[in-house]
Amino acid sequence: MPIGKIKRYIPAKSYIEVDLQEKLAIGDSIMIDSEQNKYNVSELILNGKNQKIVNTGTVLIGRLKGNIKVRR
Repeated sequence: MPIGKIKRYIPAKSYIEVDLQEKLAIGDSIMIDSEQNKYNVSELILNGKNQKIVNTGTVLIGRLKGNIKVRR
């Protein structure tokens, strides 16, 4: 089930910026279309502040590494 659309990947910080359309929390697992791996969400940043749960909006999901590609 899609939870949002990746806007950009920031490899230097291992962040992805996502337009989130579903609730996401620390500890949730996500998958990225370009990969087969699941990632556990360990960092959520909304408006520059760490969050435990985010409902919707543009959010940074941190500490993700891999073959992450952003389709335009």
